Amino acid sequence: MGVLSKALRDPGAAWAKFRQMAGRETWNVGIVAKPAHAFLADPRPGPVRWLPELVEDGYLADPFPYEEGGRLKLLAEGYDYRARTGYLVAIDPEATGGPSLERLSVPLQRHLSYPLLIPHAGSLCMIPESGAARQVALLRGDPFPTRWTVERVLLDGFAGCDATPIEFEGRWWLFCGNQDDRGTERLYLFTADALTGPWRPHPGNPVKSDAASARPGGRPFVHEGVLYRPAQDCSRTYGGALVLNRVTRLTDTEFAEEVAVRVEPDRSGPYPDGLHHFVPFGDVTIIDGKRERFDAGTVARWARWKLGQGRQVPATPAGPPGPGR
Repeated sequence: MGVLSKALRDPGAAWAKFRQMAGRETWNVGIVAKPAHAFLADPRPGPVRWLPELVEDGYLADPFPYEEGGRLKLLAEGYDYRARTGYLVAIDPEATGGPSLERLSVPLQRHLSYPLLIPHAGSLCMIPESGAARQVALLRGDPFPTRWTVERVLLDGFAGCDATPIEFEGRWWLFCGNQDDRGTERLYLFTADALTGPWRPHPGNPVKSDAASARPGGRPFVHEGVLYRPAQDCSRTYGGALVLNRVTRLTDTEFAEEVAVRVEPDRSGPYPDGLHHFVPFGDVTIIDGKRERFDAGTVARWARWKLGQGRQVPATPAGPPGPGR
Protein backbone atom coordinates (compact mmCIF):
# COMPACT_ATOMS: atom_id res chain seq x y z
CA MET A 1 0.00 0.00 0.00
CA GLY A 2 3.01 2.30 0.54
CA VAL A 3 3.94 2.30 -3.15
CA LEU A 4 0.29 2.66 -4.21
CA SER A 5 -0.34 5.55 -1.83
CA LYS A 6 2.73 7.38 -3.12
CA ALA A 7 1.55 6.91 -6.71
CA LEU A 8 -1.91 8.24 -5.83
CA ARG A 9 -0.45 11.29 -4.08
CA ASP A 10 1.90 12.16 -6.94
CA PRO A 11 0.92 10.43 -10.21
CA GLY A 12 3.38 12.55 -12.20
CA ALA A 13 6.32 11.35 -10.14
CA ALA A 14 5.03 7.77 -10.35
CA TRP A 15 4.89 7.98 -14.15
CA ALA A 16 8.40 9.45 -14.28
CA LYS A 17 9.69 6.59 -12.12
CA PHE A 18 7.99 4.01 -14.35
CA ARG A 19 9.52 5.59 -17.46
CA GLN A 20 12.95 5.46 -15.81
CA MET A 21 12.43 1.85 -14.73
CA ALA A 22 10.93 0.50 -17.95
CA GLY A 23 12.24 2.78 -20.69
CA ARG A 24 15.16 2.45 -23.04
CA GLU A 25 16.28 5.53 -24.90
CA THR A 26 18.00 6.15 -28.20
CA TRP A 27 19.50 9.58 -28.85
CA ASN A 28 20.82 10.74 -32.20
CA VAL A 29 22.36 13.75 -33.92
CA GLY A 30 20.37 16.02 -36.23
CA ILE A 31 21.12 18.95 -38.54
CA VAL A 32 18.52 21.69 -39.05
CA ALA A 33 18.86 23.86 -42.15
CA LYS A 34 18.24 27.22 -40.46
CA PRO A 35 20.41 29.52 -38.33
CA ALA A 36 20.02 29.69 -34.58
CA HIS A 37 18.46 33.15 -34.48
CA ALA A 38 15.62 31.96 -36.76
CA PHE A 39 14.37 29.80 -33.87
CA LEU A 40 13.48 32.98 -31.99
CA ALA A 41 10.69 33.66 -34.50
CA ASP A 42 9.88 30.03 -35.33
CA PRO A 43 11.03 27.49 -32.70
CA ARG A 44 9.97 24.42 -34.66
CA PRO A 45 13.02 22.16 -35.30
CA GLY A 46 11.80 20.42 -38.46
CA PRO A 47 12.72 19.38 -41.02
CA VAL A 48 15.74 17.64 -39.48
CA ARG A 49 18.42 15.66 -41.26
CA TRP A 50 19.09 12.82 -38.83
CA LEU A 51 22.30 10.82 -39.02
CA PRO A 52 22.08 7.02 -39.25
CA GLU A 53 22.27 5.27 -35.88
CA LEU A 54 25.99 4.53 -35.80
CA VAL A 55 26.37 2.99 -32.31
CA GLU A 56 25.32 -0.60 -31.69
CA ASP A 57 23.59 -1.04 -28.32
CA GLY A 58 24.06 2.63 -27.52
CA TYR A 59 23.55 6.10 -28.93
CA LEU A 60 25.04 9.47 -29.94
CA ALA A 61 24.24 12.79 -28.24
CA ASP A 62 25.72 16.22 -27.37
CA PRO A 63 27.10 17.06 -30.86
CA PHE A 64 29.48 20.00 -31.41
CA PRO A 65 30.34 20.92 -35.03
CA TYR A 66 33.55 22.09 -36.66
CA GLU A 67 34.74 22.59 -40.23
CA GLU A 68 37.59 20.67 -41.81
CA GLY A 69 38.51 20.90 -45.47
CA GLY A 70 35.32 22.83 -46.16
CA ARG A 71 33.19 20.02 -44.71
CA LEU A 72 31.02 19.84 -41.60
CA LYS A 73 32.30 17.42 -38.98
CA LEU A 74 31.27 16.76 -35.39
CA LEU A 75 32.46 15.72 -31.98
CA ALA A 76 29.84 13.99 -29.86
CA GLU A 77 29.18 11.72 -26.91
CA GLY A 78 28.87 8.03 -27.64
CA TYR A 79 27.21 5.87 -25.03
CA ASP A 80 27.60 2.12 -24.61
CA TYR A 81 24.82 0.45 -22.62
CA ARG A 82 26.95 -2.62 -21.99
CA ALA A 83 29.86 -0.66 -20.49
CA ARG A 84 27.46 1.79 -18.78
CA THR A 85 29.58 4.79 -19.69
CA GLY A 86 29.95 7.64 -22.15
CA TYR A 87 32.95 8.26 -24.38
CA LEU A 88 33.79 10.81 -27.07
CA VAL A 89 33.79 10.34 -30.85
CA ALA A 90 34.55 12.28 -34.02
CA ILE A 91 31.87 11.97 -36.72
CA ASP A 92 32.27 12.57 -40.46
CA PRO A 93 28.69 12.95 -41.77
CA GLU A 94 29.89 13.12 -45.40
CA ALA A 95 32.40 10.25 -45.40
CA THR A 96 32.67 8.13 -48.50
CA GLY A 97 30.30 5.22 -48.07
CA GLY A 98 28.20 7.02 -45.45
CA PRO A 99 28.69 8.72 -42.09
CA SER A 100 31.51 7.31 -39.98
CA LEU A 101 32.80 7.75 -36.46
CA GLU A 102 36.10 7.33 -34.64
CA ARG A 103 36.57 7.02 -30.90
CA LEU A 104 38.78 9.71 -29.34
CA SER A 105 41.70 9.16 -26.98
CA VAL A 106 41.07 11.42 -23.98
CA PRO A 107 43.20 11.44 -20.78
CA LEU A 108 40.23 12.05 -18.47
CA GLN A 109 38.74 8.98 -16.83
CA ARG A 110 35.12 7.95 -16.11
CA HIS A 111 32.03 9.07 -17.98
CA LEU A 112 32.60 11.72 -20.69
CA SER A 113 30.11 13.75 -22.71
CA TYR A 114 29.38 17.28 -24.02
CA PRO A 115 32.64 17.83 -25.98
CA LEU A 116 32.36 21.61 -26.33
CA LEU A 117 34.76 22.96 -28.95
CA ILE A 118 36.28 26.41 -28.49
CA PRO A 119 39.05 28.37 -30.27
CA HIS A 120 42.12 29.03 -28.14
CA ALA A 121 45.63 30.24 -29.05
CA GLY A 122 45.14 29.51 -32.74
CA SER A 123 43.81 26.01 -32.18
CA LEU A 124 40.42 24.40 -31.68
CA CYS A 125 40.34 23.11 -28.10
CA MET A 126 37.72 21.13 -26.18
CA ILE A 127 36.07 21.33 -22.76
CA PRO A 128 34.34 17.96 -22.23
CA GLU A 129 31.84 17.08 -19.54
CA SER A 130 33.99 15.43 -16.86
CA GLY A 131 32.05 16.10 -13.68
CA ALA A 132 32.63 12.54 -12.49
CA ALA A 133 36.35 13.41 -12.35
CA ARG A 134 35.47 16.54 -10.34
CA GLN A 135 37.09 19.04 -12.67
CA VAL A 136 36.50 21.24 -15.69
CA ALA A 137 39.47 20.94 -18.04
CA LEU A 138 40.56 22.57 -21.29
CA LEU A 139 41.99 19.97 -23.69
CA ARG A 140 44.18 20.44 -26.78
CA GLY A 141 44.15 18.13 -29.79
CA ASP A 142 47.47 16.33 -30.25
CA PRO A 143 46.78 15.64 -33.06
CA PHE A 144 43.28 17.09 -33.54
CA PRO A 145 40.73 15.53 -33.34
CA THR A 146 41.76 11.99 -32.42
CA ARG A 147 44.08 12.41 -29.40
CA TRP A 148 43.82 14.98 -26.61
CA THR A 149 46.01 16.28 -23.81
CA VAL A 150 45.10 18.50 -20.85
CA GLU A 151 46.09 22.11 -21.59
CA ARG A 152 44.72 23.65 -18.38
CA VAL A 153 42.40 22.66 -15.53
CA LEU A 154 39.92 25.54 -15.37
CA LEU A 155 38.01 24.43 -12.25
CA ASP A 156 39.53 21.85 -9.91
CA GLY A 157 37.54 19.99 -7.26
CA PHE A 158 34.26 21.18 -8.78
CA ALA A 159 31.90 18.63 -10.36
CA GLY A 160 30.81 20.87 -13.23
CA CYS A 161 28.02 19.68 -15.54
CA ASP A 162 28.03 20.75 -19.20
CA ALA A 163 30.48 23.62 -18.68
CA THR A 164 29.84 26.27 -21.36
CA PRO A 165 32.13 29.31 -21.64
CA ILE A 166 31.49 32.34 -23.84
CA GLU A 167 33.27 35.67 -24.34
CA PHE A 168 30.74 38.50 -24.14
CA GLU A 169 31.27 42.25 -23.84
CA GLY A 170 34.98 41.90 -23.14
CA ARG A 171 34.72 39.27 -20.40
CA TRP A 172 34.63 35.49 -20.21
CA TRP A 173 31.65 33.80 -18.58
CA LEU A 174 31.27 30.09 -17.83
CA PHE A 175 27.84 28.54 -17.24
CA CYS A 176 27.49 25.04 -15.78
CA GLY A 177 25.57 22.76 -13.50
CA ASN A 178 26.99 21.18 -10.37
CA GLN A 179 26.82 17.42 -9.93
CA ASP A 180 26.90 17.90 -6.17
CA ASP A 181 23.98 20.33 -6.13
CA ARG A 182 20.99 19.14 -8.19
CA GLY A 183 22.81 19.28 -11.50
CA THR A 184 19.71 19.41 -13.72
CA GLU A 185 18.05 22.17 -11.70
CA ARG A 186 20.66 24.74 -10.66
CA LEU A 187 22.90 27.00 -12.71
CA TYR A 188 26.36 28.06 -11.60
CA LEU A 189 28.28 30.97 -13.12
CA PHE A 190 31.99 31.84 -13.17
CA THR A 191 33.87 34.76 -14.72
CA ALA A 192 37.43 35.40 -15.91
CA ASP A 193 39.51 37.84 -17.93
CA ALA A 194 40.76 35.03 -20.21
CA LEU A 195 39.60 31.54 -21.16
CA THR A 196 42.46 29.98 -19.21
CA GLY A 197 41.39 31.79 -16.04
CA PRO A 198 41.70 32.20 -13.19
CA TRP A 199 37.94 31.66 -12.93
CA ARG A 200 36.06 33.34 -10.11
CA PRO A 201 32.67 32.09 -8.84
CA HIS A 202 29.77 34.50 -9.15
CA PRO A 203 28.69 35.69 -5.67
CA GLY A 204 25.09 34.74 -6.48
CA ASN A 205 25.85 31.05 -7.08
CA PRO A 206 23.73 29.19 -7.80
CA VAL A 207 22.43 32.05 -9.94
CA LYS A 208 19.32 30.12 -10.98
CA SER A 209 17.22 27.23 -9.69
CA ASP A 210 14.71 25.93 -12.25
CA ALA A 211 14.53 22.42 -13.70
CA ALA A 212 12.81 23.86 -16.78
CA SER A 213 15.57 26.27 -17.85
CA ALA A 214 18.80 26.04 -15.84
CA ARG A 215 21.20 23.32 -17.03
CA PRO A 216 23.22 24.31 -20.14
CA GLY A 217 22.02 22.76 -23.38
CA GLY A 218 24.52 23.88 -26.02
CA ARG A 219 26.40 26.94 -27.22
CA PRO A 220 25.13 30.46 -26.41
CA PHE A 221 24.87 32.97 -29.26
CA VAL A 222 24.47 36.72 -29.72
CA HIS A 223 21.70 38.17 -31.90
CA GLU A 224 21.21 41.92 -32.31
CA GLY A 225 23.48 42.52 -29.34
CA VAL A 226 21.53 40.21 -27.00
CA LEU A 227 23.01 37.03 -25.50
CA TYR A 228 20.84 33.90 -25.75
CA ARG A 229 21.65 30.81 -23.68
CA PRO A 230 20.30 27.35 -24.62
CA ALA A 231 19.18 25.33 -21.61
CA GLN A 232 17.56 21.98 -20.97
CA ASP A 233 13.98 21.60 -19.82
CA CYS A 234 14.15 18.69 -17.38
CA SER A 235 10.93 19.54 -15.54
CA ARG A 236 9.06 16.44 -16.75
CA THR A 237 11.83 14.16 -17.95
CA TYR A 238 15.57 14.47 -18.55
CA GLY A 239 16.12 16.17 -21.90
CA GLY A 240 12.42 16.63 -22.55
CA ALA A 241 12.82 19.88 -24.49
CA LEU A 242 15.04 22.92 -24.80
CA VAL A 243 14.62 26.63 -24.11
CA LEU A 244 16.48 29.66 -25.43
CA ASN A 245 16.99 32.05 -22.53
CA ARG A 246 17.41 35.78 -23.18
CA VAL A 247 20.09 37.07 -20.80
CA THR A 248 18.91 40.44 -19.42
CA ARG A 249 21.57 41.06 -16.76
CA LEU A 250 25.16 39.81 -16.63
CA THR A 251 27.66 41.52 -14.33
CA ASP A 252 30.15 40.58 -11.62
CA THR A 253 27.38 40.78 -9.06
CA GLU A 254 24.12 40.26 -10.99
CA PHE A 255 22.57 37.70 -13.32
CA ALA A 256 19.10 37.48 -14.80
CA GLU A 257 17.54 35.81 -17.83
CA GLU A 258 14.08 35.01 -19.20
CA VAL A 259 12.78 32.31 -21.52
CA ALA A 260 12.55 33.67 -25.05
CA VAL A 261 11.23 30.51 -26.77
CA ARG A 262 10.79 26.82 -26.03
CA VAL A 263 12.02 24.35 -28.65
CA GLU A 264 10.04 21.11 -28.61
CA PRO A 265 11.14 17.81 -30.20
CA ASP A 266 9.87 17.12 -33.71
CA ARG A 267 6.86 14.98 -32.74
CA SER A 268 6.40 13.73 -36.32
CA GLY A 269 9.99 12.57 -36.69
CA PRO A 270 11.91 9.48 -35.56
CA TYR A 271 13.03 11.10 -32.27
CA PRO A 272 9.84 12.64 -30.82
CA ASP A 273 10.49 12.21 -27.09
CA GLY A 274 13.29 14.65 -26.28
CA LEU A 275 15.65 17.40 -27.42
CA HIS A 276 18.34 18.77 -25.10
CA HIS A 277 21.14 20.20 -27.24
CA PHE A 278 21.36 23.24 -29.54
CA VAL A 279 24.51 24.54 -31.26
CA PRO A 280 24.60 27.36 -33.85
CA PHE A 281 26.90 26.76 -36.83
CA GLY A 282 26.56 29.36 -39.57
CA ASP A 283 23.38 28.76 -41.56
CA VAL A 284 22.58 25.49 -39.80
CA THR A 285 21.86 24.44 -36.22
CA ILE A 286 23.03 21.16 -34.71
CA ILE A 287 20.66 19.37 -32.32
CA ASP A 288 20.03 15.93 -30.88
CA GLY A 289 16.82 14.00 -30.31
CA LYS A 290 15.47 11.15 -28.19
CA ARG A 291 13.25 8.15 -28.87
CA GLU A 292 11.86 6.12 -25.97
CA ARG A 293 10.58 2.56 -26.01
CA PHE A 294 9.51 -0.02 -23.46
CA ASP A 295 12.20 -2.60 -22.68
CA ALA A 296 11.41 -5.67 -20.58
CA GLY A 297 15.11 -6.30 -19.96
CA THR A 298 15.41 -2.91 -18.29
CA VAL A 299 12.56 -3.75 -15.93
CA ALA A 300 14.27 -7.01 -15.02
CA ARG A 301 17.53 -5.21 -14.25
CA TRP A 302 15.68 -2.73 -12.03
CA ALA A 303 13.96 -5.61 -10.21
CA ARG A 304 17.28 -7.37 -9.55
CA TRP A 305 18.79 -4.13 -8.31
CA LYS A 306 15.87 -3.42 -5.97
CA LEU A 307 16.15 -6.94 -4.56
CA GLY A 308 19.77 -6.25 -3.67
CA GLN A 309 21.40 -8.39 -6.35
CA GLY A 310 23.27 -5.41 -7.86
CA ARG A 311 25.10 -2.43 -6.42
CA GLN A 312 24.60 0.09 -9.22
CA VAL A 313 21.65 1.63 -10.99
CA PRO A 314 20.55 -0.19 -14.15
CA ALA A 315 22.40 0.12 -17.42
CA THR A 316 19.69 2.16 -19.09
CA PRO A 317 18.98 5.40 -17.23
CA ALA A 318 16.44 7.91 -18.43
CA GLY A 319 18.46 10.02 -20.87
CA PRO A 320 22.17 10.49 -21.47
CA PRO A 321 23.78 9.58 -18.16
CA GLY A 322 25.97 12.17 -16.56
CA PRO A 323 26.34 14.49 -13.62
CA GLY A 324 23.07 15.48 -12.03
CA ARG A 325 21.23 12.45 -13.23
